[in-house]
Amino acid sequence: MLGDGAGMLEVVRGAEYDPTIRGEQCGSAVSDFNLNGRVDLVVTQNGALTRLYRNREAKPGLRVKVNACPANPTGVRAQVRLVFTDGTKGAERPITAGSGYWAQDSATQVLGYKKPVQHLEVR
Repeated sequence: MLGDGAGMLEVVRGAEYDPTIRGEQCGSAVSDFNLNGRVDLVVTQNGALTRLYRNREAKPGLRVKVNACPANPTGVRAQVRLVFTDGTKGAERPITAGSGYWAQDSATQVLGYKKPVQHLEVR
């Protein structure tokens, strides 16, 4: 799927965009691995190298890390979203403790935005 920047997705045929991951994928996770405000993707495979796909093109977003308490320093089960100056709200992002087979997305969320941000809502 390819985002159009306005919230809509379109199907992209494999022949047009081929990330070249051959073999048996067993897990994936997203994180801002190089701390540039863009979400990157890591994919693991059985019997093959782990692959890291760095996001070089997206507009950097706001990096948000929630420390819920000493017993929950990564904020698992919290939900975060941006509130814009016009009163609208961005998508709600949950912070989870696992995202697949032997995988875990980063607890640091990267929130994209196009409008001026008023504040961050944490639930």
